[in-house]
Order: sequence, then structure tokens, then C-alpha cells
Amino acid sequence: MRRLFAIFLVLIAVALPATAQDKAMRGVALVIGQSKYQHITALANPENDARDIEKLLENLGFEVTGVTNRDERKLRRDLERFTEDAQGADAAVIYYSGHGIEAGGENWLVPVDADLQALDDIGKSLVPLSEVLAELRAEVPLTVFLVDACRSNPFPPGTLARNQGKAIPLGGSGLTAPRGFSTVETAATDEIGTVIGFAAEPGLPALDGEPGAHSPYAAAILRHLSALAGSEFGLVMRMVTEEVYLKTETRQRPWVNESLRKQLYFGAPGEELNGDDGAITGERRKLLLTISALDEPQRKQVESIAASDAVPLDTLYAVLAALGETGRPKDPGALAELLKSQASRIKAMLDERKALSSDDAELKRLADAADRALAEGAIKAARGFLDQAKAVVAKSRDAVEGVEAQARAKRIANAEVLVKSADAAGLDFDFAAAAKDYAAAFDWVEPADQRLAAKYKSYEAGALQDIGTYQGSPQAFAQAITAYEEALLLISRDTDQVQWAKASNNLANVYLRLGERNLETSPLTKAIALYRDVLDVSGMAPAEQAKSQSNLGIALNTLAERNNDSASYAQARAAFAAAIEAHGKAGDKQGQAIDLLNAANLDVTLADRNGEPKRLDDAKEKITAALAVLDPAADRIHWAEAQNNLAIVQRVQGTNAHDVALVRQSLKTYEQVLPVFDRQTFPVDWASTNGNIAIAHTAIGAMEASIAEFEQAVSFYRLAFEEITRERAPVFWAKLNYNYGMTLQVIGQMKSDVGLLEQSATAFRGSLSVRQKSINAEQWAESQQLLAATLSALAANKSDPKLAGEAIEAYRAAREVFTREAFPSDWMNVSSGLAMALQGKGIINQDAVILKEAEAIYQDVLGATDRAKAPRDWASAKKDIATIQFLLGTTVMDKALVEQSIRGFDEALEELAISGSVMDRMMIGSMRQNAEKALALFE
Repeated sequence: MRRLFAIFLVLIAVALPATAQDKAMRGVALVIGQSKYQHITALANPENDARDIEKLLENLGFEVTGVTNRDERKLRRDLERFTEDAQGADAAVIYYSGHGIEAGGENWLVPVDADLQALDDIGKSLVPLSEVLAELRAEVPLTVFLVDACRSNPFPPGTLARNQGKAIPLGGSGLTAPRGFSTVETAATDEIGTVIGFAAEPGLPALDGEPGAHSPYAAAILRHLSALAGSEFGLVMRMVTEEVYLKTETRQRPWVNESLRKQLYFGAPGEELNGDDGAITGERRKLLLTISALDEPQRKQVESIAASDAVPLDTLYAVLAALGETGRPKDPGALAELLKSQASRIKAMLDERKALSSDDAELKRLADAADRALAEGAIKAARGFLDQAKAVVAKSRDAVEGVEAQARAKRIANAEVLVKSADAAGLDFDFAAAAKDYAAAFDWVEPADQRLAAKYKSYEAGALQDIGTYQGSPQAFAQAITAYEEALLLISRDTDQVQWAKASNNLANVYLRLGERNLETSPLTKAIALYRDVLDVSGMAPAEQAKSQSNLGIALNTLAERNNDSASYAQARAAFAAAIEAHGKAGDKQGQAIDLLNAANLDVTLADRNGEPKRLDDAKEKITAALAVLDPAADRIHWAEAQNNLAIVQRVQGTNAHDVALVRQSLKTYEQVLPVFDRQTFPVDWASTNGNIAIAHTAIGAMEASIAEFEQAVSFYRLAFEEITRERAPVFWAKLNYNYGMTLQVIGQMKSDVGLLEQSATAFRGSLSVRQKSINAEQWAESQQLLAATLSALAANKSDPKLAGEAIEAYRAAREVFTREAFPSDWMNVSSGLAMALQGKGIINQDAVILKEAEAIYQDVLGATDRAKAPRDWASAKKDIATIQFLLGTTVMDKALVEQSIRGFDEALEELAISGSVMDRMMIGSMRQNAEKALALFE
């Protein structure tokens, strides 16, 4: 349909039967309604459809012949006479409503006297559509055939028909695209062309509608073609298509095939729409045209959310239209989150909607009009009606104050108008207007009904929270907290636990948002306390309980990462387990699967943090269970996230077990993720996946000592940096720089490439520009440690004492966090690096004082190393001390120190003879030989 009507825009316009600029042109029409079938299923509405379509075409200036319930003989005669009458006309229109079938690739119109025996010679008993089209096209420049005959096959399933003795199968339902029909015409240049419109897509059935009314297709034609006289035909048919699609809740979508050479208009321009229905219909037509321009993925996304959240498709499409082209998130995940948020708002509105209880007729009319408008997806029209209603409300305020007997009822009625206005504003993403109207509604009802006042104050807080979420406004979050606290003061926990729990849960959500965005942990602790209070409320619905448990888990996990707190990690794990159980009770398998993924992520974090490989098995088990639920066709985003998590587990397990095959398996899993997270639609997820692939190549490179794998990792990191910038995702950008810097450091050392080492240092400095000691001291210290290692390698390559000094400063900064008591393993690694950097600077400067400081640190490391548990580490520390003693002895010409270094090398070799590698022993043996040579010089 979209391709079809785009063609119209470049063609020459022709008006039928008249426009203000053109002379009148003759149009003829035949309208056929087939209801009273004698031998097969009768149809309720074709006669009604035909009668009103006949009036419509007459009003558009056509000469119309209307017939109903025609048997085979009369139907053929009607068509023959119409073809004769059409000679000399400029346009011919046929509208057919009744049974139609597809057989042998041909569409057949079914007369009312057709029975099962009619299929024995279908060419004589039924009327072929292509034959009618061919005869009319030979006589008339423009032919339009609107076929409302796509209902289910009225004949028994499996029945065969015969045509000229040849057996042909019947289609199950619907019609097929007409044969011999193309978009390129070879007729005379004055021919306009042919349009054929089916009530449903080829092969799909159309609905007959409620008895005594109209079919959805006829109703849509009557609504839009009649009211848009003078409008371009393709535009109208787009409206008709989307009207049927919405009214049938996606079950039916008309289809058009055409070969027009010129733009087509029907009738003279109509009068401007006016009145309540005019405003609603005018906005609805714009909505229908907006829907017609959407691509199928966007349609499916809206359809899926409308179905899962049980909200009207019309209204949800109106929400999408309210965003506009520029305001619509490009990321489908972000758009889905936005639409689901608005779907919740729509659901709440529908659950609470009721007829306005007011004695003011004008107020009631406007409120009813607003309800009708929202049902038709006309949000702005609804807001217009409610603005008028608010004006009525404002005028009545003084009178209300003077009539105490009616004050309470009037206050509540007026507040209801303001709440409706606020709801409509929220659907239009005007959260500021919504908050203002909710606040006004609260003012109206506070003296009359405290429970209702608490509800409206909570609504105001929710709108303020939306401003904070979507606009990043700390002030709005603060105002939302104040509003929720005011609402809670009006609610008694003892007598109204459910409303108290809802308000408290929403207040906790605000604190959680603040805690995620800010460095302070107090908002997180407040959120956790509130979620726990909410979960203590008895009688909570399982779905609400599951959401609160999930949010509690997220808050605890965020706090644990912030504080590196084992207790909070354990509590987060318990909360996710409770959420999984609660979602199970609520029957929400998808929610349960997402909770499993959250719990799996926590397992991976704890496995790395605590050195517990068993948790990786637990994570894989949870991910596998989630993948058994998540459908890659219906929920491809969560499915891809699950595959991504599985790849991470495979990579970590493979790295820990030195299993190259398992790490390579993670790369194959990532290959399934990348097609889902395509770069154009999901730039950040695409970049994140490339970053994960780079980490996997780095792990393989480390296991195989392969420069090619490390260089492959670099290429994937650079792809990730094309989309991940500090402005777009600062935390991830810092992590990406950290991993990128590590890989460059390894390649630079393997190739002795100063340029790569300098790039590595730049990457670590970039990471440190985001990572702050006060935010996450461990991450900051890790970046300092690796920056120091790179600077130390650069200093050695360049013999640069300044770089050596910078390396020493960075190591000392890391040791401020990685203390011996809190992080013994990290302390040993950083201390060894610091001693090595001091050693390098001492060699460059020939400074014995610096070398003695390095020796002292090596001695500390040796003292903290358990020879029985870590023999290779102990031998390495002995080797480092022996090396320093050798360097000191040759620097200050101290024979005893050189002799001591030889004894140290011997002790290291003694231990490595049992637990070390040949390469380790060769390296230390070479250093011992140098010491012996130096000792000989003292003789």
C-alpha cells in the first residue's frame, strides 16, 4: 500500500467527476449487495452496505444502479448492461458486497442461487472477476472495482471445482491478486487506468460486521470517502485501509492493486469538518495517514504492546503519533519502554473511567466528547474538549464555594474533569501540564475526600517523576518526592494498605532513580527500606509483589556495586529469587525470564569478585532457563540479551579453565547477537557486543601468546569506539578504554612498540578521566595500576626517568586503595609493579637509594608469600630480590651483595626445579651467570 500510493505523487491529476478547475466528467456506478443466499451461508450486511454505498456514490455525482440478491442469470445481465451503459463514460465504479471465492488462481463472484453443484461447471455458475474487469477496461478510461467479498469460503473444506472439465482447488478463504494485472499500461495516453480494492489482503478473510450494521470495509469507505469529497483517492484509500485495520484490531487489512497513470479525485471539495465529531474525525484521519507511513517493525511493536498490556490499538498509535518523527526514540528498546509506560497510563485511565457525574449539561457533553476522542486516538481533540471543560469548571468555582450542600459532589466532578485533562496531557507527553492539572484536581477534592486527594497527589507525583525520568531534571525528582510524601500523610496504612503500598512503592522508585544517577548512597538505602515496607503489606497482588521484588533486587545490587558490600550482594540475590517466584505466581513467564537474567548477571559478578567458579555454572543454568521462555521472533531483544549473557559466561569459564575452544564458542554465540543489535537501530548495544568480542579475542591471545588475536581484539575495540563516546555513555566508555589499554599494553610489550604503549597510556588516562576514587575506589585503582605498568614499560624502552617517576606515582596511588589488609592479592601485584618501576628508575639514574627502596618492597612481597601454597610466586619474589641485590652490588661495588644475589638465584632455581617452567629456569640461570661474571671482576 505504501509503495502503491507513493506512485500517485508523481502523476498528473485528473478529477472525477469534477473539480473547480475542470469541466464535469461522466461517472457511472454499479452497486451489488448479495445477502440472501439460498443454498449456502447467508450474509447479514451486504444489502445494508450496498444501500448506503449507492447513496454515497450518488452524492459524489455518479449515475448509480443498485441491485441486490442477484442469481447467476441476473448478475451476468446486470454486468453486461452496466458495461453497455458505461460506453462513453469517463469512469466506471463497481462495488460488490457478498460471497466471493478463489479457485484456480481466479476470483469468482458468487450468485445467490449458487449451490454445491454449481462447482461442477464453475465457469457457467459463477462470475469471473477478471472477465468483468477486461470488458470494462476496454470501454472506460477509468475502472474502479471495490470488492467486499473476501469472506471465508462458503463451500465445504476440500471441495474441488471444475472449469471446462478441468478440476481446480478452492482457496480456503479470501481472494487472490488479479491475474493479468500490471503497473505499466500500454493503452492510449488518455487512459487513466484501473483500481481494484479488496476488503482484506489476498488469501485472508474479511469480516461481515455486526448484523444489521455494515461490514468494516463498507463502514470505513462510508466514513472517509463520503466526508472527503474532492480529496485524492489514494489518500482516502489509505485512510480506509487503516480504519479497517484499527476497527478489526489488526484482524483485517484491506488491499489495493492499481495501474493508474494520473492522480485521481472524486467529487468537488467538501465542506470543512465542524462540531465535536468533526474535530475527532479530522484528527483521526491524520492519525490514519501517520499509521500508513509506519514500517512493519514499528507496527508489530505497537501491536505487541497493545495486546500484552490490553490497551486500545487506536490510542497507543496516537501516543506514537504524539511523539512526532523527531521526538520518537530511534532505539526500538527505548521506544518500547516509552510506549509501555504510556500503555500503563492508558490502562489506568480505562480502569478508572466512568461517566461524569455532573448536573452541568455542557460539562457532561465536553467530558463525553473527550472520552470519544481518546477512543478514536484523537488526543489533541480530547485535550481541546477538556480545555473547554476546564473553562466551565473555572467559571463555576465561585458558585461552588457558595453552595455548601452541593460542594462535595461538585468538587469531585470538577476534579474528575481535571484528571481527564491530565491523563490526556500525559498521553501527549506533556507531563508538566499533567502535573499541573493533577495538582488542581487535588486542590478541588482535598476538602471533600482525603482518600481521593491522596490518589490525585500521587498522580501529580507520578507526572513529576516522568519529567525527571525523561528530561533528567533533579528538581522534578525532588518535587515528586515531596508530592508522594504529602500523599502518604493522607493515607492510613492500617485502613488502606493497598493505596499506601502503591504510593510507597512509587516513592521508592524515585529514590532508586536518584540513587542510580547520583554518587550518594542515601537515596538507595531509602528506596530499599521503602520496598521492604511495601513487601510487608499483606494482600498484594502477585504481579505487584514481583515488580517490587525486582526493584528491590536492582536497588540492592546497585548499592553493592557502589560499596563493594558482600551483604548487599547476598540480599540482592535473595530479592531476585523472590521476584522469580512472585512472577511465577502471577503467571508472567517473560517477567520471570528477565529476573533470571538479572540473577545470572549477579552470579557472574560474584564469581569474579569472590573467585567462585561454581557461580558461573549457576549463571549458565539461569540463562538457559530464560532462553527456553524467550521467543527470538516475538521478543528478540531480551533473547539477544540472554545470548549475550551466555557468551560472557562461556568466555569467563573458558578463560578461567584455559579452554580456548570454550572462548571461541563464546565468539560464535556473539555472532547470533550482532544481527539483532544492528548498528543503525541499536548503536550502543552493537558497540557493547563488539567490545565483548574484543575481550574474547584478548583472552585467546593471552592463552595462545598470539599477536594476531590481540590485533583482532584491537580492531573490534576500535569499532566499539565509533559508537561509544564519553558523552553518550561515560561509564561504558571508561570501561572500554580500560580493556583497550590492557590489550595495547600487551601488544606493545610483545612487539617493543613504543607507539602502541603510548596509545595504551592514553586509553588508561581516558578511563581515569571518568573513574573517580570517591565513586568506585577499586575501579580507579585498577586503572592507576595498569597505567603505571604501561608507563613503566615506556620508561624502560625510552630510558626516560620522568616516565619512570609517573609510573611510580601511579603505583603508589593504586596502593592507597589496594592495601595489604583489605586486598592482599592486589597489594602484592601492585607492590611488585612499584618495586619494578623503582628498579627501572634506579637503573636509569644509577641511584642506589632508589634501588634499596625497590629491594625493601620486594622483601615485603616475599614476606607475604607462602612458599608452600604459591611456590612459583615465592621463587619469582626471590628472583626479583636477587636481581636488585646484583644491581646494587655492581652499582656501589659491594662484593657481598653480588654473592648474596647468587645465593638468591640458587634458591629460586631450587624451587623452580620442582614447580617452574623451563623458560623460568633459563631466564634465572642467565641472570645468575651474569652475577658470577660480575663477581669474577672483584677478584
